[in-house]
Amino acid sequence: MSAGFSVTKFAPIVNTVNPSTGVQGATMTAIVITGTNFTGATAVSFGGGTDITGFTVNGDTQITANIVIANGAAVGSRFVTVVNQSGRGTDPTGFNVTKNESIVTPTSTSTTTPPKSTTTPTTTTNHYVATTPTTTPITTTSTSTTTTTSTSTTPRTTSTH
Repeated sequence: MSAGFSVTKFAPIVNTVNPSTGVQGATMTAIVITGTNFTGATAVSFGGGTDITGFTVNGDTQITANIVIANGAAVGSRFVTVVNQSGRGTDPTGFNVTKNESIVTPTSTSTTTPPKSTTTPTTTTNHYVATTPTTTPITTTSTSTTTTTSTSTTPRTTSTH
């Protein structure tokens, strides 16, 4: 452009979200976000515990979004954020998640079922070896006329099962 001017795009500004409330576990379609500077939006967020399954920029002032709210999403307000190439715009209380009364959550961590044993019984057979000393006479003869007699203790092995 030789004329010397340029167009600056501003960050989005989020004004309203309709509907602005969803229940845990819900799939919601056609949530309308209104504001300004939405043309060229690259991302939309409804905060933790929500997934954006798609969004459409309908014009500079409106986006339509589809979301899924997790069963375990924390109850309370969520930021709704729109991002474009110039920055982000956020409504800090743009969306509220409410408790789904049909979702059962545990209130105690105790259990009445005893834990299963992870050991396997084994059978052990013991074998014992008993020794009984015996006395065996030993006779030796030498070239002299002396004869020596002695006794030795030799173990005798007995096995039982």
